[in-house]
Amino acid sequence: MPTETNGQRPFNRPMDLVRFYAEQEGAHKVRSPLAHKDDPTALQYLKSQYEHILTRLRKMPRLTTDERKTRSYLRHEVRRMRAKLDPSWARSIVHFRPVNWLLNTLLGRQTNYAQHQKVITAYTKNTAIEYNVAQVHQQMAEAGFTGQIEKALSKLMEHELPAFSLRYVQPDAPNADFMLHFTRIPGRDIYYFKGFDVTARPDLQSVIANDPATPKMTFPISKDLAFSAQEAANLAHGRPVQKEIQGKSVWFMQDHSGIPALQQRPFDLEEALGAWNLKEARNRSDRAQLIQTLKTGGKATVTLLSADGMEEKLQMKLGFNADRLVFTDLRGRYVDPSMPDELRSRARHLNQDLQQRQKAVSKRVGTPLKIH
Repeated sequence: MPTETNGQRPFNRPMDLVRFYAEQEGAHKVRSPLAHKDDPTALQYLKSQYEHILTRLRKMPRLTTDERKTRSYLRHEVRRMRAKLDPSWARSIVHFRPVNWLLNTLLGRQTNYAQHQKVITAYTKNTAIEYNVAQVHQQMAEAGFTGQIEKALSKLMEHELPAFSLRYVQPDAPNADFMLHFTRIPGRDIYYFKGFDVTARPDLQSVIANDPATPKMTFPISKDLAFSAQEAANLAHGRPVQKEIQGKSVWFMQDHSGIPALQQRPFDLEEALGAWNLKEARNRSDRAQLIQTLKTGGKATVTLLSADGMEEKLQMKLGFNADRLVFTDLRGRYVDPSMPDELRSRARHLNQDLQQRQKAVSKRVGTPLKIH
């Protein structure tokens, strides 16, 4: 056998080097997916390494049986690669696969070569998968996907499928379900992150009402226009997202006119924010963070300042049609900040009075009084 086992079998020194070069070749396949396995430069490099091992073996005393078998394999591979790099009619005939198999079988060497080749192929493949998984994870991270799915990727890559998909939950987007798509590069054992689908996860009220309105949206991984996982989740929930296209700010939102897709609309966020007296807008860093949250389709908690000096915590987001800012209280109820300050103050006092009455009734009855 070409490999050593833990225990009594001695360490196979040349095979350890062969295995190392196999791992290097596996990593090279992923880093340079366009390189061919019989690329002359790569073939010359590997031939030189094998020749160096053979040179070292001549000075190694007391070679074991396994090491002699590995030496025989290396000599065979050097001859095969020499035939590829410097072909002649004699070499071509000898290393023509059926002829070479028959010749090695007659000489009793085919089993040894096959065993070595099996081990080397396994090491090359395993290393390529390891590097490919890391590469795909980097592509996912650039798209905003931060979950760890190494085991699932490795398992599916091992089967050499032309393409596969995985269900996925993004930690910072728990209100959306994702389906990630991976495709194999034609003619190569290398996969890349092709794109993803996102579906808004319905809230409890939608489930109770049996509302199926949860459109699936598909996002390819593109250099021209790319949406992150969080942005896609917000779009699926009907929240517009801003992108820069050729130096211009464009807002994207759901288009329900047919197949769920995206439509574009201009909207001046800076101007819209200027219409409200917001505490966060007075500080440069807070304002920048507020704008960034809204641009990616998120909700922002803001402090609305009234003329009487009162502060009110509200949730703010861009409206579904990307035409205005929408405000809700911290319990999700719609709020109209354009209401005159006097009426808003009266509404706040009324709300506080209702909450106090609710607490009083709850103490007497023992159950909370629901206020709609």
